[in-house]
Amino acid sequence: MTIPASSLLTSAEDWARNVLLDADKHDSSIDPIQGWNSLIQTAATAWKALPNPDHASRPFEPAALVASQITAGNPPATGAGIDRRVQRVTDLVREIPEGMGPASTPEEVAQVRTGILHLGYLLTHATTVTLAARYAEANPDGGVPDRRPVYDRILGVEQLLDAHLHNKPGQPGTTKAVVQLEQALSQWLRVAYQSGGEPPNPMTQVILADTAANLIGNSAALCTNAAKHGQLNQWDLHNRLIPALKQASDNWIETRNLWSTMITPTSRQLPDQVHAATALQQAFRHPELPGHPAIRAAITAALAVNTEIAQVNHQALNHPDLVAPARVVTDLTREVLAREPSGYSKYQIWNAMNHLEGRQPVPFPEAVRADLNNRGRTTLQAALDTRSAGHVLAAKTGTRAELVLHTGQTQALKANSNRQPPPPSGAGNPRQGMPR
Repeated sequence: MTIPASSLLTSAEDWARNVLLDADKHDSSIDPIQGWNSLIQTAATAWKALPNPDHASRPFEPAALVASQITAGNPPATGAGIDRRVQRVTDLVREIPEGMGPASTPEEVAQVRTGILHLGYLLTHATTVTLAARYAEANPDGGVPDRRPVYDRILGVEQLLDAHLHNKPGQPGTTKAVVQLEQALSQWLRVAYQSGGEPPNPMTQVILADTAANLIGNSAALCTNAAKHGQLNQWDLHNRLIPALKQASDNWIETRNLWSTMITPTSRQLPDQVHAATALQQAFRHPELPGHPAIRAAITAALAVNTEIAQVNHQALNHPDLVAPARVVTDLTREVLAREPSGYSKYQIWNAMNHLEGRQPVPFPEAVRADLNNRGRTTLQAALDTRSAGHVLAAKTGTRAELVLHTGQTQALKANSNRQPPPPSGAGNPRQGMPR
Protein backbone atom coordinates (compact mmCIF):
# COMPACT_ATOMS: atom_id res chain seq x y z
CA MET A 1 0.00 0.00 0.00
CA THR A 2 1.28 3.45 -0.93
CA ILE A 3 1.95 5.72 2.04
CA PRO A 4 0.46 9.24 1.68
CA ALA A 5 2.99 11.98 0.96
CA SER A 6 1.96 13.90 4.09
CA SER A 7 2.82 10.91 6.29
CA LEU A 8 6.17 10.48 4.57
CA LEU A 9 6.96 14.16 5.14
CA THR A 10 5.99 13.94 8.80
CA SER A 11 8.27 10.96 9.38
CA ALA A 12 11.12 12.49 7.38
CA GLU A 13 10.92 15.73 9.33
CA ASP A 14 11.22 13.85 12.64
CA TRP A 15 14.37 12.13 11.41
CA ALA A 16 15.80 15.36 9.99
CA ARG A 17 15.32 17.27 13.24
CA ASN A 18 16.95 14.40 15.11
CA VAL A 19 19.99 14.77 12.86
CA LEU A 20 20.06 18.51 13.44
CA LEU A 21 19.99 18.12 17.21
CA ASP A 22 23.22 16.07 17.03
CA ALA A 23 24.86 18.11 14.28
CA ASP A 24 27.54 19.66 16.49
CA LYS A 25 28.70 16.29 17.87
CA HIS A 26 31.84 14.85 16.32
CA ASP A 27 31.56 11.34 14.87
CA SER A 28 34.45 10.37 12.61
CA SER A 29 32.51 7.37 11.28
CA ILE A 30 30.02 9.67 9.54
CA ASP A 31 30.75 11.66 6.38
CA PRO A 32 28.23 14.54 6.38
CA ILE A 33 28.96 15.65 2.81
CA GLN A 34 28.17 12.30 1.17
CA GLY A 35 24.86 11.95 3.00
CA TRP A 36 23.91 15.54 2.27
CA ASN A 37 24.65 15.12 -1.43
CA SER A 38 22.51 11.98 -1.61
CA LEU A 39 19.59 13.80 0.01
CA ILE A 40 19.88 16.83 -2.31
CA GLN A 41 20.05 14.68 -5.46
CA THR A 42 17.02 12.66 -4.33
CA ALA A 43 15.08 15.82 -3.46
CA ALA A 44 15.82 17.25 -6.91
CA THR A 45 14.50 14.08 -8.55
CA ALA A 46 11.39 13.99 -6.36
CA TRP A 47 10.73 17.68 -7.05
CA LYS A 48 10.67 17.07 -10.81
CA ALA A 49 8.43 14.01 -10.40
CA LEU A 50 5.64 16.02 -8.74
CA PRO A 51 2.79 17.38 -10.90
CA ASN A 52 3.34 20.56 -12.97
CA PRO A 53 7.14 20.79 -12.60
CA ASP A 54 7.35 23.35 -15.43
CA HIS A 55 5.36 25.89 -13.40
CA ALA A 56 7.28 25.52 -10.13
CA SER A 57 10.40 27.26 -8.92
CA ARG A 58 13.53 25.11 -9.17
CA PRO A 59 15.74 25.57 -6.13
CA PHE A 60 17.11 22.04 -6.18
CA GLU A 61 18.60 22.22 -9.68
CA PRO A 62 21.53 24.49 -8.77
CA ALA A 63 21.69 22.89 -5.33
CA ALA A 64 22.17 19.45 -6.89
CA LEU A 65 24.86 20.74 -9.27
CA VAL A 66 26.82 22.33 -6.43
CA ALA A 67 26.43 19.24 -4.23
CA SER A 68 27.77 16.98 -6.99
CA GLN A 69 30.83 19.17 -7.50
CA ILE A 70 31.58 19.39 -3.80
CA THR A 71 31.22 15.64 -3.32
CA ALA A 72 33.41 14.85 -6.31
CA GLY A 73 36.18 17.00 -4.86
CA ASN A 74 35.86 15.66 -1.32
CA PRO A 75 35.94 11.85 -1.23
CA PRO A 76 34.95 10.34 2.12
CA ALA A 77 37.58 9.40 4.65
CA THR A 78 38.45 5.73 4.92
CA GLY A 79 35.75 3.92 6.86
CA ALA A 80 33.36 6.89 6.94
CA GLY A 81 29.77 6.33 5.83
CA ILE A 82 26.38 8.06 5.64
CA ASP A 83 24.40 8.73 8.81
CA ARG A 84 21.62 6.12 8.86
CA ARG A 85 19.12 8.82 9.82
CA VAL A 86 20.05 10.93 6.78
CA GLN A 87 19.72 7.80 4.67
CA ARG A 88 16.27 7.23 6.15
CA VAL A 89 15.18 10.76 5.24
CA THR A 90 16.54 10.24 1.73
CA ASP A 91 14.58 7.00 1.33
CA LEU A 92 11.37 8.68 2.52
CA VAL A 93 11.82 11.61 0.11
CA ARG A 94 12.31 9.16 -2.74
CA GLU A 95 8.85 7.69 -2.03
CA ILE A 96 7.02 11.02 -1.87
CA PRO A 97 5.97 11.28 -5.56
CA GLU A 98 4.27 7.89 -5.32
CA GLY A 99 2.41 9.09 -2.23
CA MET A 100 0.63 11.84 -4.15
CA GLY A 101 -2.99 11.06 -4.92
CA PRO A 102 -4.14 11.05 -8.58
CA ALA A 103 -6.46 13.99 -7.92
CA SER A 104 -4.07 16.15 -5.89
CA THR A 105 -4.99 19.82 -5.91
CA PRO A 106 -2.44 22.57 -6.73
CA GLU A 107 -2.51 23.55 -3.06
CA GLU A 108 -1.63 19.99 -1.99
CA VAL A 109 1.21 19.83 -4.49
CA ALA A 110 2.53 23.20 -3.26
CA GLN A 111 2.37 21.91 0.30
CA VAL A 112 4.42 18.83 -0.59
CA ARG A 113 6.97 20.96 -2.43
CA THR A 114 7.29 23.16 0.64
CA GLY A 115 7.81 20.04 2.74
CA ILE A 116 10.64 18.77 0.50
CA LEU A 117 12.20 22.23 0.52
CA HIS A 118 11.90 22.31 4.31
CA LEU A 119 13.68 18.96 4.62
CA GLY A 120 16.42 20.04 2.21
CA TYR A 121 17.00 23.17 4.25
CA LEU A 122 17.04 21.34 7.60
CA LEU A 123 19.67 18.81 6.51
CA THR A 124 21.74 21.38 4.64
CA HIS A 125 21.79 23.49 7.79
CA ALA A 126 22.72 20.39 9.80
CA THR A 127 25.64 19.82 7.43
CA THR A 128 26.97 23.36 7.79
CA VAL A 129 26.66 23.09 11.60
CA THR A 130 28.58 19.81 11.55
CA LEU A 131 31.35 21.22 9.37
CA ALA A 132 31.61 24.38 11.47
CA ALA A 133 31.92 22.27 14.62
CA ARG A 134 34.63 20.10 13.08
CA TYR A 135 36.56 23.12 11.83
CA ALA A 136 36.39 24.72 15.27
CA GLU A 137 37.65 21.52 16.88
CA ALA A 138 40.50 21.16 14.38
CA ASN A 139 41.48 24.84 14.63
CA PRO A 140 41.11 25.97 18.25
CA ASP A 141 43.33 28.97 17.55
CA GLY A 142 40.74 30.35 15.13
CA GLY A 143 42.77 29.73 11.97
CA VAL A 144 41.06 29.08 8.64
CA PRO A 145 41.29 25.37 7.76
CA ASP A 146 41.91 24.13 4.22
CA ARG A 147 38.39 22.70 3.99
CA ARG A 148 36.67 25.96 4.98
CA PRO A 149 35.73 26.64 1.30
CA VAL A 150 33.56 23.50 1.44
CA TYR A 151 31.63 25.03 4.33
CA ASP A 152 31.19 28.29 2.43
CA ARG A 153 29.84 26.49 -0.63
CA ILE A 154 27.34 24.40 1.31
CA LEU A 155 26.28 27.52 3.20
CA GLY A 156 25.42 29.01 -0.20
CA VAL A 157 23.03 26.12 -0.83
CA GLU A 158 21.53 26.62 2.62
CA GLN A 159 20.91 30.29 1.87
CA LEU A 160 19.39 29.40 -1.51
CA LEU A 161 16.89 26.97 0.02
CA ASP A 162 16.20 29.36 2.90
CA ALA A 163 15.34 32.17 0.47
CA HIS A 164 12.77 29.97 -1.25
CA LEU A 165 11.24 29.13 2.13
CA HIS A 166 10.65 32.85 2.67
CA ASN A 167 8.23 33.14 -0.25
CA LYS A 168 4.78 34.08 1.03
CA PRO A 169 2.25 31.22 1.10
CA GLY A 170 -0.63 31.87 -1.26
CA GLN A 171 1.36 34.15 -3.56
CA PRO A 172 0.76 33.89 -7.32
CA GLY A 173 2.30 30.90 -9.02
CA THR A 174 5.86 31.29 -10.24
CA THR A 175 5.75 33.05 -13.59
CA LYS A 176 7.36 31.73 -16.72
CA ALA A 177 9.90 34.56 -16.48
CA VAL A 178 11.15 33.38 -13.07
CA VAL A 179 11.33 29.76 -14.22
CA GLN A 180 13.30 30.81 -17.32
CA LEU A 181 15.79 32.74 -15.21
CA GLU A 182 16.27 29.80 -12.84
CA GLN A 183 16.72 27.43 -15.79
CA ALA A 184 19.24 29.79 -17.38
CA LEU A 185 21.19 30.05 -14.12
CA SER A 186 21.31 26.27 -13.73
CA GLN A 187 22.40 25.77 -17.32
CA TRP A 188 25.10 28.41 -16.99
CA LEU A 189 26.41 26.77 -13.83
CA ARG A 190 26.38 23.34 -15.50
CA VAL A 191 28.35 24.65 -18.49
CA ALA A 192 30.80 26.48 -16.23
CA TYR A 193 31.57 23.26 -14.37
CA GLN A 194 32.07 21.42 -17.66
CA SER A 195 34.23 24.07 -19.32
CA GLY A 196 37.30 23.50 -17.19
CA GLY A 197 40.37 22.30 -19.03
CA GLU A 198 43.77 20.77 -18.31
CA PRO A 199 45.38 23.30 -18.24
CA PRO A 200 42.69 26.02 -18.03
CA ASN A 201 41.68 27.64 -21.32
CA PRO A 202 42.07 31.46 -21.06
CA MET A 203 39.31 32.08 -23.63
CA THR A 204 36.89 29.97 -21.59
CA GLN A 205 37.85 31.85 -18.44
CA VAL A 206 37.39 35.21 -20.17
CA ILE A 207 33.81 34.28 -21.05
CA LEU A 208 33.16 33.04 -17.52
CA ALA A 209 34.46 36.29 -16.02
CA ASP A 210 32.70 38.50 -18.55
CA THR A 211 29.38 36.73 -18.01
CA ALA A 212 29.87 36.93 -14.24
CA ALA A 213 30.38 40.69 -14.52
CA ASN A 214 27.20 40.92 -16.62
CA LEU A 215 25.35 38.78 -14.07
CA ILE A 216 26.35 41.22 -11.34
CA GLY A 217 25.24 44.20 -13.41
CA ASN A 218 21.92 42.59 -14.33
CA SER A 219 21.35 41.63 -10.69
CA ALA A 220 21.92 45.23 -9.62
CA ALA A 221 19.43 46.51 -12.21
CA LEU A 222 16.92 43.81 -11.32
CA CYS A 223 17.20 44.56 -7.59
CA THR A 224 16.75 48.28 -8.19
CA ASN A 225 13.57 47.67 -10.19
CA ALA A 226 12.33 45.13 -7.64
CA ALA A 227 12.76 47.74 -4.91
CA LYS A 228 10.64 50.17 -6.92
CA HIS A 229 7.93 47.50 -7.02
CA GLY A 230 8.13 47.09 -3.25
CA GLN A 231 9.78 43.67 -3.35
CA LEU A 232 13.04 44.80 -1.69
CA ASN A 233 13.82 47.32 0.99
CA GLN A 234 15.34 50.47 -0.53
CA TRP A 235 17.65 51.21 2.41
CA ASP A 236 19.03 47.68 2.58
CA LEU A 237 19.49 47.59 -1.18
CA HIS A 238 21.49 50.80 -1.45
CA ASN A 239 23.46 50.44 1.78
CA ARG A 240 24.18 46.70 1.73
CA LEU A 241 23.76 45.01 -1.61
CA ILE A 242 24.68 47.70 -4.16
CA PRO A 243 28.12 48.42 -2.60
CA ALA A 244 28.87 44.70 -2.51
CA LEU A 245 27.76 44.31 -6.13
CA LYS A 246 29.94 47.25 -7.18
CA GLN A 247 33.01 45.66 -5.58
CA ALA A 248 32.25 42.28 -7.14
CA SER A 249 31.78 43.87 -10.57
CA ASP A 250 35.14 45.64 -10.32
CA ASN A 251 36.83 42.37 -9.35
CA TRP A 252 35.26 40.47 -12.22
CA ILE A 253 36.28 43.12 -14.75
CA GLU A 254 39.85 42.99 -13.46
CA THR A 255 39.75 39.18 -13.64
CA ARG A 256 38.42 39.27 -17.21
CA ASN A 257 41.24 41.64 -18.22
CA LEU A 258 43.80 39.36 -16.58
CA TRP A 259 42.60 36.28 -18.45
CA SER A 260 42.38 38.20 -21.73
CA THR A 261 46.14 38.85 -21.63
CA MET A 262 46.71 35.07 -21.68
CA ILE A 263 44.65 34.39 -24.83
CA THR A 264 46.64 32.87 -27.68
CA PRO A 265 45.84 32.64 -31.42
CA THR A 266 44.76 29.02 -30.90
CA SER A 267 42.22 29.86 -28.17
CA ARG A 268 38.65 29.02 -29.14
CA GLN A 269 35.21 29.70 -27.69
CA LEU A 270 33.02 26.81 -26.58
CA PRO A 271 29.63 26.98 -28.37
CA ASP A 272 27.72 25.64 -25.35
CA GLN A 273 29.29 28.27 -23.16
CA VAL A 274 28.38 31.12 -25.50
CA HIS A 275 24.82 29.82 -25.89
CA ALA A 276 24.32 29.51 -22.12
CA ALA A 277 25.75 32.98 -21.50
CA THR A 278 23.43 34.50 -24.11
CA ALA A 279 20.38 32.72 -22.69
CA LEU A 280 21.23 33.99 -19.21
CA GLN A 281 21.56 37.56 -20.46
CA GLN A 282 18.15 37.35 -22.12
CA ALA A 283 16.47 35.75 -19.10
CA PHE A 284 17.49 38.66 -16.86
CA ARG A 285 15.68 41.14 -19.09
CA HIS A 286 12.15 39.74 -18.93
CA PRO A 287 9.78 42.62 -18.00
CA GLU A 288 7.72 40.48 -15.57
CA LEU A 289 10.65 39.75 -13.22
CA PRO A 290 10.93 42.85 -11.00
CA GLY A 291 7.35 42.85 -9.66
CA HIS A 292 7.04 39.18 -8.77
CA PRO A 293 7.46 38.05 -5.12
CA ALA A 294 9.59 35.07 -6.20
CA ILE A 295 12.23 37.46 -7.49
CA ARG A 296 13.86 37.56 -4.05
CA ALA A 297 14.68 33.87 -4.23
CA ALA A 298 15.77 34.21 -7.87
CA ILE A 299 18.23 36.96 -6.89
CA THR A 300 19.63 34.72 -4.17
CA ALA A 301 20.07 31.95 -6.74
CA ALA A 302 21.86 34.32 -9.12
CA LEU A 303 24.32 35.45 -6.44
CA ALA A 304 24.87 31.84 -5.31
CA VAL A 305 25.68 30.83 -8.89
CA ASN A 306 28.03 33.81 -9.17
CA THR A 307 29.90 32.55 -6.12
CA GLU A 308 30.31 29.11 -7.68
CA ILE A 309 31.73 30.73 -10.85
CA ALA A 310 34.19 32.55 -8.59
CA GLN A 311 35.18 29.15 -7.19
CA VAL A 312 35.82 27.87 -10.72
CA ASN A 313 37.85 31.01 -11.49
CA HIS A 314 39.93 30.66 -8.33
CA GLN A 315 40.69 27.02 -9.07
CA ALA A 316 41.76 27.93 -12.62
CA LEU A 317 44.08 30.74 -11.48
CA ASN A 318 45.57 28.35 -8.92
CA HIS A 319 45.95 25.43 -11.35
CA PRO A 320 49.48 23.98 -11.25
CA ASP A 321 49.58 23.51 -15.04
CA LEU A 322 48.47 27.04 -15.94
CA VAL A 323 50.76 28.57 -18.58
CA ALA A 324 50.77 31.74 -20.66
CA PRO A 325 52.81 33.29 -23.51
CA ALA A 326 56.31 34.20 -22.37
CA ARG A 327 55.77 37.93 -22.89
CA VAL A 328 52.65 37.81 -20.67
CA VAL A 329 54.50 35.94 -17.94
CA THR A 330 57.29 38.50 -18.14
CA ASP A 331 54.90 41.45 -17.86
CA LEU A 332 53.05 39.93 -14.88
CA THR A 333 56.35 39.11 -13.19
CA ARG A 334 57.49 42.71 -13.52
CA GLU A 335 54.20 43.91 -12.01
CA VAL A 336 54.48 41.58 -9.03
CA LEU A 337 58.11 42.49 -8.35
CA ALA A 338 57.29 46.19 -8.61
CA ARG A 339 54.56 45.84 -5.98
CA GLU A 340 56.68 43.69 -3.67
CA PRO A 341 60.31 44.78 -4.27
CA SER A 342 61.64 43.09 -1.12
CA GLY A 343 59.45 40.01 -1.09
CA TYR A 344 61.36 37.93 -3.65
CA SER A 345 64.82 37.53 -5.10
CA LYS A 346 64.65 39.19 -8.51
CA TYR A 347 67.86 37.50 -9.60
CA GLN A 348 66.57 34.01 -8.83
CA ILE A 349 63.23 34.66 -10.52
CA TRP A 350 64.62 36.07 -13.76
CA ASN A 351 67.46 33.56 -13.88
CA ALA A 352 64.99 30.65 -13.59
CA MET A 353 62.91 31.80 -16.57
CA ASN A 354 64.02 30.18 -19.83
CA HIS A 355 61.95 32.45 -22.07
CA LEU A 356 61.25 36.15 -21.62
CA GLU A 357 59.67 37.03 -24.96
CA GLY A 358 57.49 35.48 -27.63
CA ARG A 359 54.29 33.47 -27.77
CA GLN A 360 55.65 30.19 -26.50
CA PRO A 361 53.62 29.05 -23.45
CA VAL A 362 55.72 28.99 -20.30
CA PRO A 363 54.89 28.37 -16.62
CA PHE A 364 54.58 31.17 -14.09
CA PRO A 365 57.28 31.75 -11.47
CA GLU A 366 56.34 31.19 -7.85
CA ALA A 367 55.89 34.90 -7.12
CA VAL A 368 53.32 35.28 -9.91
CA ARG A 369 51.51 32.09 -8.92
CA ALA A 370 51.07 33.46 -5.42
CA ASP A 371 49.73 36.70 -6.89
CA LEU A 372 47.27 34.88 -9.16
CA ASN A 373 46.05 32.86 -6.19
CA ASN A 374 45.48 36.06 -4.22
CA ARG A 375 43.58 37.61 -7.12
CA GLY A 376 41.34 34.60 -7.37
CA ARG A 377 40.73 34.63 -3.63
CA THR A 378 39.86 38.34 -3.72
CA THR A 379 37.29 37.81 -6.47
CA LEU A 380 35.84 34.87 -4.55
CA GLN A 381 35.56 36.89 -1.34
CA ALA A 382 33.74 39.67 -3.17
CA ALA A 383 31.30 37.08 -4.55
CA LEU A 384 30.76 35.68 -1.05
CA ASP A 385 30.04 39.20 0.22
CA THR A 386 27.38 39.78 -2.45
CA ARG A 387 25.79 36.40 -1.71
CA SER A 388 25.58 37.24 1.98
CA ALA A 389 24.15 40.70 1.34
CA GLY A 390 21.61 39.32 -1.11
CA HIS A 391 20.48 36.66 1.33
CA VAL A 392 19.85 39.24 4.04
CA LEU A 393 17.60 41.14 1.63
CA ALA A 394 15.75 37.98 0.61
CA ALA A 395 15.19 36.93 4.22
CA LYS A 396 13.85 40.24 5.53
CA THR A 397 10.44 40.06 3.89
CA GLY A 398 8.21 40.26 6.97
CA THR A 399 6.85 36.72 6.56
CA ARG A 400 8.19 33.23 6.18
CA ALA A 401 6.66 30.04 4.87
CA GLU A 402 6.35 27.38 7.54
CA LEU A 403 5.18 23.88 6.94
CA VAL A 404 3.35 22.47 9.95
CA LEU A 405 3.77 18.88 8.87
CA HIS A 406 1.79 17.24 11.65
CA THR A 407 -1.40 19.09 10.75
CA GLY A 408 -0.81 19.38 7.03
CA GLN A 409 -1.19 23.16 7.06
CA THR A 410 0.98 25.89 5.59
CA GLN A 411 0.90 29.12 7.57
CA ALA A 412 2.43 32.58 7.29
CA LEU A 413 3.88 33.87 10.54
CA LYS A 414 5.68 37.10 11.31
CA ALA A 415 9.43 36.67 11.04
CA ASN A 416 12.08 38.50 12.99
CA SER A 417 13.04 41.46 10.82
CA ASN A 418 16.61 41.25 12.10
CA ARG A 419 17.08 37.58 11.22
CA GLN A 420 20.58 36.86 9.96
CA PRO A 421 22.00 33.77 8.22
CA PRO A 422 23.66 31.40 10.72
CA PRO A 423 27.37 32.34 11.12
CA PRO A 424 30.14 29.77 11.57
CA SER A 425 30.41 30.71 15.25
CA GLY A 426 26.87 29.40 15.83
CA ALA A 427 27.96 25.81 15.46
CA GLY A 428 27.40 25.12 19.13
CA ASN A 429 23.68 25.86 18.81
CA PRO A 430 22.23 23.38 16.30
CA ARG A 431 18.85 25.11 16.21
CA GLN A 432 20.22 28.54 15.36
CA GLY A 433 18.65 29.93 12.20
CA MET A 434 16.42 26.97 11.41
CA PRO A 435 12.68 27.24 10.70
CA ARG A 436 10.56 26.29 13.71
